[in-house]
Amino acid sequence: MKTNDSFDGKIDDSGLIISVTQRNSNQIVVTSYHWPALFLLFFSIIGIIGNLLVCCAIGTERRLHNRTNWFLFSLALADMIISGVVIPLATFKEFTGKGK
Repeated sequence: MKTNDSFDGKIDDSGLIISVTQRNSNQIVVTSYHWPALFLLFFSIIGIIGNLLVCCAIGTERRLHNRTNWFLFSLALADMIISGVVIPLATFKEFTGKGK
């Protein structure tokens, strides 16, 4: 980094870095961090993996084939669809402003 470069940053109330602007003599580089979007996508992936494990356990283990567990299987399948489709699309809409 050159000595004439300068950095400006925006920090929200929680202390997370929202954006960083780097200025030097030739260009301005802006890097934005969308932490809430990253957290939502992280939880979406965790939801998919967890519910997939529940579906695999109930589907493959013969002892778990009873009426209550098939109900839990259907709930896990519905939750996996929500985690895989609705949450990523809603996150995209929220943070890009498209689709309003």
